[in-house]
Amino acid sequence: MIEHKTMQILCVCDENTTRSVLLEHHLESLGFNHVSSVGIAPASFSNPLVEEILAAENINIAAEDPESVEDVDLDAFDLIISLSKKAYEYLKLLKAQGGLGDAELEYWDIASPPPFGEITRAQLLEGYMRIYEDIKAHTKNRFDV
Repeated sequence: MIEHKTMQILCVCDENTTRSVLLEHHLESLGFNHVSSVGIAPASFSNPLVEEILAAENINIAAEDPESVEDVDLDAFDLIISLSKKAYEYLKLLKAQGGLGDAELEYWDIASPPPFGEITRAQLLEGYMRIYEDIKAHTKNRFDV
């Protein structure tokens, strides 16, 4: 069995702006050495509110452009964690076709981020914090950290 912190882990959501980025940097803050994040349909911008939430946790990241699942070698990962149902269905199909190599595929049911423009900034931050807390709880349960 591979030690958790040396596993090659890929975090996948829809746009690679919120859930997968939060999980990637949370795992890195816990000492996981090989973590990446992608989206199945990446957005064209990074999410400044995610940077703000992570900064409040003393996790500083540089804004990175979202990346596509098509831009990574899925065979290189030990564990692929899907954080959206849409991404999970896509990855499950790839796995059935042999496209994930030996990677273990997991689905973590994490709520979608609240939409920009429909609620206040404070409500957005509150929604994002709930997502981050849910990600931390899933991480603790999965890796016992």
